[in-house]
Amino acid sequence: MADTSLLIEESSRWGRWPKYMAAAVSSWFGSLALGTVVGYTANAGPSLQSEGSHVPLTTDQLSWLGSLMALGAVFGSICAGSSIERIGRKGTLIVTSVPFVFGWLLMAYAGHWESSTSLLIGRFITGFCCGLVSLAAPVYIAETAAPAMRGFLGSGFQLSISTGVLVSFIAGKYLSWAYLAVLSAVFPVLLLMCMCLMPETPYWLIRRGRILEATEANVFLHGLDVTQHTVIEQSIGGTVLSSTGSPERSVRIVELSQRHVLRPLLLTLALMLFQQTSGVNALLFFTTDIFGKSGSHSLAPTDATIIVGAVQVLAAVTACLLTDRAGRKPLLIVSSIGCGLSVLSLSVFHFVADAKGQHFQQEFSWIPVVALISFMVTFSLGLGPIPWLLMGELLPAHVRNVASGLCSAANWLFAFLITKLFHTLLDTMQESGTYLLFSVLCFTCAVFVAALLPETKGKSLAEIEAIFKRTSDDGMH
Repeated sequence: MADTSLLIEESSRWGRWPKYMAAAVSSWFGSLALGTVVGYTANAGPSLQSEGSHVPLTTDQLSWLGSLMALGAVFGSICAGSSIERIGRKGTLIVTSVPFVFGWLLMAYAGHWESSTSLLIGRFITGFCCGLVSLAAPVYIAETAAPAMRGFLGSGFQLSISTGVLVSFIAGKYLSWAYLAVLSAVFPVLLLMCMCLMPETPYWLIRRGRILEATEANVFLHGLDVTQHTVIEQSIGGTVLSSTGSPERSVRIVELSQRHVLRPLLLTLALMLFQQTSGVNALLFFTTDIFGKSGSHSLAPTDATIIVGAVQVLAAVTACLLTDRAGRKPLLIVSSIGCGLSVLSLSVFHFVADAKGQHFQQEFSWIPVVALISFMVTFSLGLGPIPWLLMGELLPAHVRNVASGLCSAANWLFAFLITKLFHTLLDTMQESGTYLLFSVLCFTCAVFVAALLPETKGKSLAEIEAIFKRTSDDGMH
C-alpha cells in the first residue's frame, strides 16, 4: 500500500490544481519543438537560397530540406512504438530531447562548415525526434488526463505545434537560418526540464507491476480522492486495470487483424492519410514561397506568413475549447469542408490568374492570403488535432503501443510523400490542378467521417473499446 501521508504532503504542496494538466502542458513542449521544425523552412528556405548564403541550396535540395523532416519522423515513429513500451511515455519524451538539440546544432553549424550535408542530416535528426514526440506525447496525455478533459488537453497537442510554427515564422523574419536553428534548440531543453518533474503514466506503471509507483502517480495526477480505491483496482484514464496484470508483452500481427482492433486501426490510418492529403505540410513548409509567387506588393511574404501562423494559433485555442463540447465528429466534418473550400479558392485564383495574366494576379493577390488563413483556421479546428487525439482514444489498450507507432509512421510517410512531390505536382498539374486535388481529398474526408467514424466525446477509454467490441460482435452474427 502506498504511503498516503507522503501523498497528502505532496498534494498540499502542489495545491488543488489538477496535476494531469501540468503533465499535459509539460508534454506540449515536445509538440512545440515539433512545431518549430515544421515552420523552419518557411523562412529559412528563402534565406538559404539568397545571395551570400554560406550553404546555397538548389530547388531540389530545398525540397529535400522540407521533406527530410517527415522522412525522419517516419523512422522516429517506428522506433517510438517500441520505445514507449520499453522505457515508458515519459522516458521517451526525456530521451528525445538530447538528439533533438544535437540535430538543431548540426544545422546551425552547417554554415560554418559550408556543408549542405550537415544541414540535411540535422534536418533528418530533428524529424526523427518529431516522430518520437508525435507518438509519445498524445499517448502520454491520453493516459494521464481525466476523460472529461482529454479532448481539451489532446487538442492542446496541435495548439502547441501551431505555437511552435508561429514562433519559427516570427523569429525567421529577423534571424538567419543558422540562428533560427539555435533558437529552436531551446524548446527540447525545456521539454527535458519539465518532463523530469512529471510522473510516468499510471497505466504503463501498473502494467509493469510497479503498483506503488502507479498509485503515487495516480494520486499526483488526479488528487487524493483516488485513495478511496484499493491499490488492487485503480481507475486510470477511465480504464480499470488489475494490479496483478502481467507486464506488457509483444503484440502479434494476428491481434491487429482482429475485427475489434482492425476497425479502429483502419479508421485512425485513414484519418492520418486525410490529414496529410489536405496538403497542410506542403503549404506550411513553403508558405513564404507561396506568398512570394502570389504577386502581392502590399504585404511582404514574411508578414503574410506570420499572419497565417498567428491565426492558426487562435484557431487551435478555439479547438481546445470546442473539442469536448462540440464533439470530435462534427468538428472533423466542418474542418474538412472548410479546408476543401479554402484550397479550392486557391485553385480558382491560380486558374484565372493563368488565363488573365499578371494584372489580375496583382490586383487580387489578397486571395491567397485569405485562403491560407481560412485553411489554417479550419484545419486547426479539426483535421489538425483530432486525428492525433483519436489515435490515443480509438486504439485498444493492449495493442496501443504498436498500433500507435504504425499510425504515426504512416502519418509522417504521407507527409513526406506529399511534401517531396509538391513541387513535382506544381510542375505537372500547375497550382490550379494541385490545389484542386487537395480540395477533392478534403471533401472526401468529410464524407468518410460522416459515414464511418463513431463519436468518442465524454467516453472513457474502456467505453470506447467496448463500442468496437460490440460492433464487431454484432457484425459476426
